[in-house]
Amino acid sequence: LYVGTIVSKDGKYMEEKMDKMNSIVEMIKDKQPSIICCQETMPHMAKFLNAKIGCNYNCYGREAFFGTNLVKSLLSNTLGNIIFYDKSKFDLISKETLWLSDKPNFPSKTWGNTEKRNCTIVQLKNKETNKVYTIINTHFDHLLKEARTKSTDFIINLINNKYNNTECYVLGDLNAKINDEELVKFKTFNYYPNESNNIKTTFNGFTKNKKSVIDYIITNSNETKNFDLITDGYGVQYLSDHYPITINL
Repeated sequence: LYVGTIVSKDGKYMEEKMDKMNSIVEMIKDKQPSIICCQETMPHMAKFLNAKIGCNYNCYGREAFFGTNLVKSLLSNTLGNIIFYDKSKFDLISKETLWLSDKPNFPSKTWGNTEKRNCTIVQLKNKETNKVYTIINTHFDHLLKEARTKSTDFIINLINNKYNNTECYVLGDLNAKINDEELVKFKTFNYYPNESNNIKTTFNGFTKNKKSVIDYIITNSNETKNFDLITDGYGVQYLSDHYPITINL
């Protein structure tokens, strides 16, 4: 079983290059991940992916601005974090969307976030083993350190207080390095990529000159996980301005 994350929205570049979306579909068909977490997903992208892979995957995600279902939303200029999961392998136990805010149950921003940001959460039960996984898909603010710090505290409290009886995975573009003050608390968990993975960048910015590790998969599991960074463009130079990352469950 594999879980992976990809940033799917790249502004006008992605808007004008839907061939990238086809390449993302080819990557999914090749890697066959059990769970896929996409950040910065616009409604038309969610609909496109759902149409292409929906025969094998169920999905859940609400856009951040108004809270509408990403796949059903009629909005265009909005974003969200969507989770696809292999319906042959998992049963959905629960799902929810929480905003990175003091008012997490409503579309809101109170920590100085430049825009409303949320986290998508699903609990999935493996049909063969009955093991339950909690998957948290999120995207932290790219400008304000305080917002990222509070987002880290919020996610850690979720894991420790609400989902501590399950194996949890936090996936996302966290817009900082793991040793930065706003993320360093995550080091109490296992995280990938870590120092042993020897990864120089997860963010490429559509150029070889930009290198920064800001995308992570964080887990409360004590088992060592196999990590992979996907750099193959599947017919295009870059699938996204972030490389997809995966680990085994």
